[in-house]
Amino acid sequence: MLHFVIWRCDATYDMTLARTLLESVNKPIALTLDLPNGLESLGHYIQTQLAQLEVEVTLQFFSYEDYAARIQSGQSEFYFLGWRSDLGDAGDFFARVVHSQTSKGEYGTLNNGRYENESIDQLIESTEYNLLESERLQQLQDLMQWVVEKDQIGVPLFETDVLTAIQPGLIWEPRFDNFILATDVH
Repeated sequence: MLHFVIWRCDATYDMTLARTLLESVNKPIALTLDLPNGLESLGHYIQTQLAQLEVEVTLQFFSYEDYAARIQSGQSEFYFLGWRSDLGDAGDFFARVVHSQTSKGEYGTLNNGRYENESIDQLIESTEYNLLESERLQQLQDLMQWVVEKDQIGVPLFETDVLTAIQPGLIWEPRFDNFILATDVH
């Protein structure tokens, strides 16, 4: 399986490194990127960016249902997965997307890349029962470093900002989970 990364933890491009990694493959790279309808702009942007590295990207768009089915069945070789955590930390991401799939469906329900690492699975499970905030935070940071830098289960593209506005005279503080509750507005 081919892995290449043009994103680094310091959020800068290293095109020289990317080209060096791709040259080691020694053959043209052509990928088909599957996306749900409505993400045409994102698809064209990714296509343009990878073209700078001479990676040919063909775009395919599907209804959300067909897109999800294609990914879950393992038919998609390259796809976009967005994730947000309603819990305030990455624990649910690791349990659903990174942990290997289990027969009873407790873990790995969205691990469509079929990533498996027994020691990572054990660490994910241990975070669920760790109530010590600083220790849990360190575990989650270690997990993120592992899946972004060492095993590279995906290529992080961007993180979205949530913009909020409020009418003068109202008092409201945005919540970490992005929910807006009427009881919070004064």
